[in-house]
Amino acid sequence: MAVTPGASDFVISQGDSLPIMRIPIPANSANELLDLAGCTVTFLGRKHGTNTYPPPIIRLIESYAQETEDGEDVIAVYVHLTDDDTKAISVANGQTYTEMEGELEIVDGNGDVLTVPSLSYIEWYIRDDIGDGAA
Repeated sequence: MAVTPGASDFVISQGDSLPIMRIPIPANSANELLDLAGCTVTFLGRKHGTNTYPPPIIRLIESYAQETEDGEDVIAVYVHLTDDDTKAISVANGQTYTEMEGELEIVDGNGDVLTVPSLSYIEWYIRDDIGDGAA
């Protein structure tokens, strides 16, 4: 079955390190934004439906900021993947995209861990690459 991302999905090409992924974290049920000050935030990514190969992508977040999305305040987390991260993920023959899943692991100063999202995963995609254009 062909995998096709939606217009608002994050897509990056094999071997690329841009664009930077933006992950919005909405307010909790008490309408409070997550305070990431003093926390270590790590993005973990893998091919959809796998947990052994290839090894997961593990990246500390690039930065975060309070922003507004669709009229709601969110904490936007930014993840900068490397060209090695995206090059290591193969796209199946005859396909254009590989579906990926990810999560954020947030560790506060006390060592307490929160995984976001708590239900399902962050969905994103790697597009096959025709080449790098170097002659």
